[in-house]
This record gives sequence, C-alpha cells and structure tokens, in this order.
Amino acid sequence: GGGGGADTDGTSGSVGAGGGGGAGGACIERFTAAEIGASQTVTIGAAGTAGAATGTNGGAGGNTTFGILHTATGGALGTGSGNSAVDFTISAGGNGGVPTGGTVNITGGDGSSALGGGVDGTTDLSFAQGGQGGASFWGGGGRGGAVANATLATDSTQAGNAGKAYGSGGGGGANINATAGVAGGAGPVGVAGQDR
Repeated sequence: GGGGGADTDGTSGSVGAGGGGGAGGACIERFTAAEIGASQTVTIGAAGTAGAATGTNGGAGGNTTFGILHTATGGALGTGSGNSAVDFTISAGGNGGVPTGGTVNITGGDGSSALGGGVDGTTDLSFAQGGQGGASFWGGGGRGGAVANATLATDSTQAGNAGKAYGSGGGGGANINATAGVAGGAGPVGVAGQDR
C-alpha cells in the first residue's frame, strides 16, 4: 500500500493535511504445474513509507509478483502538504495499483484527498482532514488525521494511521497552527498465497 502524505512544520495561522495512500492491486489465478515450470520467483511488495513530519509525500507501495506470470501493482503515494495561511488546502490521494496478468485482476482503492481551510483565523472554524488510505482486496486503509478549532490560535495535530490490511493505503496527517509537522501513516506490505 502507498504511504499517506504528511504536513510540514506549521506557522501561526496555518492549516495543512496530507492525502491518503492508494492501495495495491490483487491478482487471482490458478496455474497448472506445467504453467509454473521448474520454479517462479515470488517477490513481496514493500510497504509504502509514511510521509515525514516535514511535509513530504508518502512512499509508493512496491509490486508483488509471481515470476513473470502476474504482477499485483503497489498503490501510489499520498501527497504531502505545505501550510496554507488561513486559506483552503487540498492534497491529492494516491491512485490504487492496477494489477496485470491474473485471471481476476482487482484494482486497489484510491486514497482520498485531504482538505483543510479557515476564514480569518480568529473567530471562525478552521479544520484539516487528512485523506483516508485506499482499501485493498484484503481490507481497509488507515484513517486520516482530523482536527478542528474555533480559532487558529490553538495548536492541533493528528498523525495519519497505518493501513489495516495487506496492501492497503496509509492515512494522511492533519495540522492546524502547530509549529511541528505531523506524519502520515505507512502502507502495509503485500502478500502472496497459494492453494495446494
């Protein structure tokens, strides 16, 4: 799964939130011994790294492959956020991985985009919502951070959560007014199984 985006170090009167990571795709297929041949190398896709609290993007998830026979593509990264001075901010979520070669190819769920905004930073509501990680064939993605204040004078941060199932995306972090950034959540590793 792709990692969730982070929010950079804030300043007074700033909002920011990172997008959710996309989920990896899944391939399902039944092979004969002849189709497999002497052997096939199985590669498990690496987890998408969480966006760092300096506002970086998350990392893309790695591909899980069964030799040359099929590829379950990893999810794309969630976009990190800069801070926005009492304005509106949007950070894109990552696309789900598109698998190839299986009898059944299941595209991973997209990570949702992040939203944040405020009006004048003194009396009006300000909010930041990190993107939700995409759901994989195996289960749901990580929840994005969510914070809200009646004024930007109060610091609020919430990190994104890691994906909950193989190949799912991590959630994005959310930040209002805080001088320290907040991280996104990691996307879990892939998985390969067999039925004998």
